Amino acid sequence: MSQITLNHITAQYDGNADVVFEDCSVVFPQGWTALLGDNGIGKTTLASIATGDLTPEQGNVSNANLRAAWIQQDASCAPANIEDFGADWSSATIRMRDTLGIGDDWPYRWETLSGGERKRLQVACALALEPEVLVADEPTNHLDQPTRDAVIAALRQYRGIGIVITHDVAVINELAQRSYLLHRIHTNAGNKTAVDLFEGTWEVIHHELEQRNATATTQLKLAKAETRRLHAERQKRIEKTNQAAAASMRTPDRKDHDACKRKKFAKGGLDAGVSRNVARLEGRINQAAQATTGITTEAKRRTGAVQFDVEPSSRRELMHLEPGIIDFATAQWSAADGQVTQYAATLDGTTLNLDRSGEADTAFAAVTIPRISVGPRDRLIITGPNGAGKSTLLKALVTTLDQSIPTLVVTQHTADAHALLQQLDELNAEQRQQAIGYFVAQNGKAQALLDESALSPGECRKLQLALGLVAGPQLLILDEPTNHLDLSSKQAMVTMLQAYPCAMVLVTHDQLLLDAFTEE
Repeated sequence: MSQITLNHITAQYDGNADVVFEDCSVVFPQGWTALLGDNGIGKTTLASIATGDLTPEQGNVSNANLRAAWIQQDASCAPANIEDFGADWSSATIRMRDTLGIGDDWPYRWETLSGGERKRLQVACALALEPEVLVADEPTNHLDQPTRDAVIAALRQYRGIGIVITHDVAVINELAQRSYLLHRIHTNAGNKTAVDLFEGTWEVIHHELEQRNATATTQLKLAKAETRRLHAERQKRIEKTNQAAAASMRTPDRKDHDACKRKKFAKGGLDAGVSRNVARLEGRINQAAQATTGITTEAKRRTGAVQFDVEPSSRRELMHLEPGIIDFATAQWSAADGQVTQYAATLDGTTLNLDRSGEADTAFAAVTIPRISVGPRDRLIITGPNGAGKSTLLKALVTTLDQSIPTLVVTQHTADAHALLQQLDELNAEQRQQAIGYFVAQNGKAQALLDESALSPGECRKLQLALGLVAGPQLLILDEPTNHLDLSSKQAMVTMLQAYPCAMVLVTHDQLLLDAFTEE
């Protein structure tokens, strides 16, 4: 068991004539390989072919019969081996329990576990099977940072062939040794899915992809320009030759027999010269045309670059809280008065991090905060584990906001697709065009706006933000805005938000978002 090799694979979706990918060759060696790409591009299909769960239309797979296990994205159902895991107290399983922070009673109370606790137990049960191949489908999706770190630490202990499907930068940077990026490229014959191997962090991959595409785009422009120039040169030579021929063909005096002979020979010489010149140019034109067909570029997608016509508030301060505590039960601020709380917030530059205090079990159910102030151009990033009081703190902060300040609040819960499309329809033509522009800038698919059934949770997320931006808010309050987004859409949203000139408060666990705004 050294590796799984997929040779010249062509695959289609069940009951669909559209090809997912064709003539694709990839290798999955021991260690972790990440599969990256837009939602619906074929990552799960590729992993299923590698494990032998799907058979490709063409091509072959070596070692497709290895023992495989999956860590499914959905953690609603208990793992099949959960009882065996609960009874297993081997040294390896004890280490796994410690790494993932699994309580002794967790296997016996699955229904009462939180989403993060279920994911920890799901990962542990999959690892306990000791499979030869392990596929982890978005194992850190919607997890807070402590749970995400624990899951990554546990997966790093796996020594078989690991395939992780992910949109999480932390997983790419901290777990994967290599990554296959599935992305749409444009060729002369149309768009198709390419599968390219990259090594390094997401930042390295993203930079290399941009450089590669910029080079290919430049080469394509030059090749097309050369083709146009040669076509123009051919036409110019033909016209000059025709002019010369017309001049040489003027009818001579019939009695001048020498002139008649010269006319005959001149016509033959011109015809031969034209043929040679045109033939040479046709060869060069064909070479230039072939050069354009051999160049592939990234299929058209949006990068998030957009200009906003909105000015920051003229107020010196939009929101503030003095040092004190926020009660989890009431979301109200009060002076600390020496009380010990379960959680404490620390402000590091633009990042407000909430974490458990040393006496969390016996302390008051509240979070201790420093002074918090949000100015007209400030960015405030709120992060911390689930249950630390991020949403409660946000509620308390919003109570200090003057209601006259135009504000956009996007909660963690995605709005209904029908309601969003109805809101879009109610805009006037100019506003609708603006909203669609913001939507597409986030790598949204414009055709999805024609049918609410085509609006995925990620597309709804983009449309929700786009509609809110039309009003020109001077304050954005966004709770986990990158939920449900693939990597390219996250990157586009980050680029767009970075360009927004007004105040912004972000609640997030997303490493890409954290890195982007803490490095500004």
